[in-house]
Amino acid sequence: MGPVGTDVDDADRRLTRKTRRPAPEDQPILLDQHRTYKVLRALSVPAYKFLWGLQVEGAHRVPVDGPVIIAANHRSNFDSAVLPRITHRPVNFMAKSEFFATPGLSRFLGHIGAFPVDRGRPDKAATAHALAVLRAGGVLAVYPEGTRCTGREIGPVQRGPVWLAQRADAQILPVGIGGSEFTQVKGSKRIHRMRIRIVVGDPLPPPVSRSREALASRSTEVVKAIGELFLEAGGPGPIPFR
Repeated sequence: MGPVGTDVDDADRRLTRKTRRPAPEDQPILLDQHRTYKVLRALSVPAYKFLWGLQVEGAHRVPVDGPVIIAANHRSNFDSAVLPRITHRPVNFMAKSEFFATPGLSRFLGHIGAFPVDRGRPDKAATAHALAVLRAGGVLAVYPEGTRCTGREIGPVQRGPVWLAQRADAQILPVGIGGSEFTQVKGSKRIHRMRIRIVVGDPLPPPVSRSREALASRSTEVVKAIGELFLEAGGPGPIPFR
């Protein structure tokens, strides 16, 4: 997850005065993707229905405006493809920097709201970009587990998402993605036709302060909510078509 997996106090110190307030040129992050986003969204609907029989519950809980961090469990590469279906608002997300090594793919990912993060070290640029998205009133999707996991239990989570929420005064929206683990088993390239179900929880407010205690308390609430929603959505699956 890059910056959300680092020590929050260290990450805060690494942000310079310039990155604490995003420059004007950072603001179009949200504006220039609407047309591409709408086209891809429309084209993807048949694939979602055929491959995964995608079901979404609780979409009405997504805030209609203002900065939002969608915090979900992570079991498949396809999580980032289906997660934006919970809202009509464009969803920005981090993707590992290796994906941006190819110019064509890099441009495509940028058009759909993705930006690179170096997961091997604290990434100041990715952190600044995430804050710019939120401070512009956008939606940012994160996986607090930091990487793809397996099984019914939510793995150890990072405090980065709640740190971002506190810095940007953003609501945190817990989400459970069920069944995606079996759409593509980790380490395999084969895609399986399995149902994916998404359950959206109630938004949580940002932490009241940047103290370790406040961040830890809100992180505990977030992981508890994600875990419950994940199981409600069907857990790792498989969820058969009916």
